[in-house]
Amino acid sequence: MKLILQRIDYRIVTLYFFIALILPIVQVIQSLNRRLLVSNTFFDSPYTKWIGIDSFHFSSTAFYLILPLLAALPVSTLIRKDLESGFLAQLQLRLSVKSVFKSYLFVTALLGAAIIVIPLLVNFLLYFLLIPNIHPDNLLNSNILVINRNTLLVGLFFQHPFMHVLLSIIFAGFWGAMFAIFCLGWSLLINNRFVAMTAGFVLQLAILLVHGMTDLSVTFVPMYFVTETSQNDIQLWVVLLMTMLMGVGTAVLAMGGYRYRIIE
Repeated sequence: MKLILQRIDYRIVTLYFFIALILPIVQVIQSLNRRLLVSNTFFDSPYTKWIGIDSFHFSSTAFYLILPLLAALPVSTLIRKDLESGFLAQLQLRLSVKSVFKSYLFVTALLGAAIIVIPLLVNFLLYFLLIPNIHPDNLLNSNILVINRNTLLVGLFFQHPFMHVLLSIIFAGFWGAMFAIFCLGWSLLINNRFVAMTAGFVLQLAILLVHGMTDLSVTFVPMYFVTETSQNDIQLWVVLLMTMLMGVGTAVLAMGGYRYRIIE
């Protein structure tokens, strides 16, 4: 894995991280207007303003919409590039095929999660620097409408909001890792690296389109349920089902690409 980490162009990866930070920082600027900084009218706190709970600004919606693309940017197509350049073949002379492939999977998942988690943490911490750390209240903060229908573990949000935020960020990072591996699998199955890199984003758009064509009140679109709260109805069993389906689909794609390109 050390050789693969050394193979990464960290200047490009750093650029991708700065790109991923744009929308979370824009959301802070949009949310914290002069009126809020002068008078905290609605007793807002970091827990009620950060990007994961904000459904009022386009920047927050856009970040979760392009989450699959951001997750795929760092290294999702690196294995295909190394396969074409012959670097992967050189690794296989020193290490077993399975260990090499597992290293690529681990690095892809790690950076796919990190490029989602770090901007979310930066966004959340900025609010801690700018507004008071007030505990959310179901009456005083009724304007954000955090209820059982649109928020998972809503009791935890009001009792331990910091833990609820961290779980939300970790869950978003987990989906980022799955999307990154999903694109890695496609990069081994198809020749066009751009198409492979955008495969997760296209999948999200397809799910969003299907959801719009149904009359279901419960959402099954990742961009809605990976947030801390949503404008749509959310049910735990649907979230778990979609996570399991994505996990199985990602594993099948990765193993299919492994058998097709690496041990062909």
